[in-house]
Amino acid sequence: MSKTPTKSDPTHVFIAREITTPNKDQQGVSKAVFSHVSKLHGLLNDWMKLRDRGVNILNNQLRALAKLQPTDDPVIFTWSVTKISDTVQKIYDSLVKEDRLKQVITENVAHCRDEKLVEIYTSAWEFEAYFNMESNAYLFVEVGLAGVT
Repeated sequence: MSKTPTKSDPTHVFIAREITTPNKDQQGVSKAVFSHVSKLHGLLNDWMKLRDRGVNILNNQLRALAKLQPTDDPVIFTWSVTKISDTVQKIYDSLVKEDRLKQVITENVAHCRDEKLVEIYTSAWEFEAYFNMESNAYLFVEVGLAGVT
């Protein structure tokens, strides 16, 4: 299993290539699956760049606001800016870990030929190991927003 390159490493670019198999299927299912998985990989990388940039900007602004507020007085109801900033940082860190895991799963699915192993990867994809929105729901309740589903 190879290591997934980081987003800052410009030398590694994912290029989708058809994997040749001795028993090619007549309907082109393997080619279609490979095409969809490589599109998913591209979308995942694009989504990661957009999400990282947006959350990083918000997090930097919240940290700056926390520095500007000299006391730990609540800003909205009961939370201080520092507590909100720390919670957003935890959300960001968990999303980054979750994204790295999803990239590895995507790469493994692209190279997998065992149907049962693909089902395991699908289960791993659906299970969010690092990101738990329930633990972060208090932030949204604090500002009067509905929970994220």
